[in-house]
Amino acid sequence: MMKWFAYCWLPSQMPVFLMGFLLFFILFGAQAARIEKVFSNQRNCMLLAVVCTTGLLGTSFLPEAIKHHWIQSVFFMGLITLAKFAYKPVLTHAFLRFAGKISFSAYLVHFYVLSVVAIGLNVLGLNRLPANVYYVLLVAVGVAITFAISAFTYKYIETPGQNLGKKLIERLRPRQPLAPSEIL
Repeated sequence: MMKWFAYCWLPSQMPVFLMGFLLFFILFGAQAARIEKVFSNQRNCMLLAVVCTTGLLGTSFLPEAIKHHWIQSVFFMGLITLAKFAYKPVLTHAFLRFAGKISFSAYLVHFYVLSVVAIGLNVLGLNRLPANVYYVLLVAVGVAITFAISAFTYKYIETPGQNLGKKLIERLRPRQPLAPSEIL
């Protein structure tokens, strides 16, 4: 239990969290135009795609001392950058827009879902599979369940909560003072 807590604890996840900020500045910062020029060359795009995909699939062979999710995050950042600058229609696809809407809910539930899925896979004896196969199975089932729970919580908890918050803000907003001519 302590090992799982240490893994999920924000300071241990901080490098991944900070990579998200870095990715934002890569995609939308002042240097975005220069980066886009690099990706106008199709050979550069293919090279980055191959490197990132290989990196994502090959991290299970790294020594245990290296945090695999940190390395995978770097490669995933590369794939997102590639999608933004080379394959723009990918990022405007309806599925990815939906994933963006439920992303906060997914963030809140994904660690719990992954731990429950891992327990379920172990109970079924699937932990004897090769590490890469087990990892792909864990991620696929975890993502599917996370998406289902997140879609539910977004629709029935997050959206109504946002609407309630908007109504409260509107009620608490100070009224416009009356003009002197309106007082009389």
